[in-house]
Formats: sequence, structure tokens, C-alpha cells
Amino acid sequence: MLVGLLSGWFARRVQSTKWGIVVGSALGLLFAFLVAAMPTEKHHYLEIMFPGFVVGAMVGFLTQRLGTPGRQAKGA
Repeated sequence: MLVGLLSGWFARRVQSTKWGIVVGSALGLLFAFLVAAMPTEKHHYLEIMFPGFVVGAMVGFLTQRLGTPGRQAKGA
């Protein structure tokens, strides 16, 4: 959910599909790493971080394509 909120915030400021995917992927990886690094008997980094990366990329893409653009300042 945080990845979606942060990607949406970024999408309102930058109208670039490429950068939306990059930011969404990076955020997905970051939050997935935080979950994967939790102390357990066995770490499953790939099984947790790969889906986080893919879902983050999809969220980044969708926020750029389906979101509404931010408001423009008057006189711009």
C-alpha cells in the first residue's frame, strides 16, 4: 500500500512512464527487502524481493498511465 501511495505521489509530480516504473520498482524492492531481512531461521530474499520488484513496477506503470495529472500552477 505504501508503494502505491508513494508512486502516486511521484506520478503527480513527474509525468514519465519510465521513471514511474523505476521508482515503483525501487520502492517495491526496498519494502520487500525490509520484510525479507526480518530475523527468521531461513531468509528467502529471492522469493520475497522478486514479487516486490514486479508488483512495484506494475504499480509505477499504472500510476503513470491511469492516474490523473497534478494541477498546474496558474500562469504556467
